[in-house]
Amino acid sequence: SLARYQRQIEQAEQSYQMELLALEQNYQAASNLQAQNLLMSLQFSTGSSEIKLHYQEQIESLAHIVQQSPNLSLDLSGYTDKQGSDALNQALSLARINAVKNALIDQGVRADRISLFAFGEQQSVVASVDKEVSFYDRRVVIKLKNTALANDATKQENAQTAQNF
Repeated sequence: SLARYQRQIEQAEQSYQMELLALEQNYQAASNLQAQNLLMSLQFSTGSSEIKLHYQEQIESLAHIVQQSPNLSLDLSGYTDKQGSDALNQALSLARINAVKNALIDQGVRADRISLFAFGEQQSVVASVDKEVSFYDRRVVIKLKNTALANDATKQENAQTAQNF
């Protein structure tokens, strides 16, 4: 009789463990979906790759999200205004994304979870040489990606390709 009660208790504990695991997975999935839709932009001064202090809290929060979600990675895309030469602007956009990358690494994000894209003055938002108007072009755009979803999509594409042959 005692052994039967112990089995029932063990079964109940296992059942609760499974329910807790399912709840945790649902919570994680919901968090990943919300985070995946996150797009953030940091603005810079003309000719500068220095991150302004008021962005520090956002970078810290973003780093925390990435650290809590192993399937999330970051794409950093750097842009400049049309001031200066193409070569200078390409180098400046690279310097900006590296500044953001280093700030994220300083907050504990692993470098292999960060992808860098430097566009220089390509893909401008405003396409103006006016320094005040071109403020929106001097930016780094940060996009969160769910690598688990991307891997699942690739697996499905590969499976479909395999079936076609």
